[in-house]
Amino acid sequence: WTGKHDQAPVAVAAKPHYFAELDMPKSLRNLAKYCPEFWRSDELLRSCESGEWLKLNSHMITEELYHILHNDKSSRQQQLLQLLEQYILAADWSVLCNRLLLLLMEQQLLDFARLVAQQHHHHQQQQSGSGSPLLQHWIQQQ
Repeated sequence: WTGKHDQAPVAVAAKPHYFAELDMPKSLRNLAKYCPEFWRSDELLRSCESGEWLKLNSHMITEELYHILHNDKSSRQQQLLQLLEQYILAADWSVLCNRLLLLLMEQQLLDFARLVAQQHHHHQQQQSGSGSPLLQHWIQQQ
């Protein structure tokens, strides 16, 4: 733990306000190195379902996702694009508005609205699970 509260993780777990002081990159590296079974655990799955873990170090996570979207021409980029597309197409409209649309500039919002309408029309016509090159292209351009 970084900051003035040098304590064992077990002790800090009872004090959620200390989580903001967690050295996220170092903690993830240590978990990967010393506890590989953690990544397959039911506890991790349950803790990730709500998305609250994103608040621990949103800057680091944002930077990594941005890097994957714009600089990583690999299967990871395609997987991330597919996940983003699935989320956007399946999300409840009010949740989508509250979480994502407020971050867009006016022109981006207009472009996105047009693209969603176009994608919806395309999806209704084909009813296939092949994904949308249009949506993937728009995400990459942002």
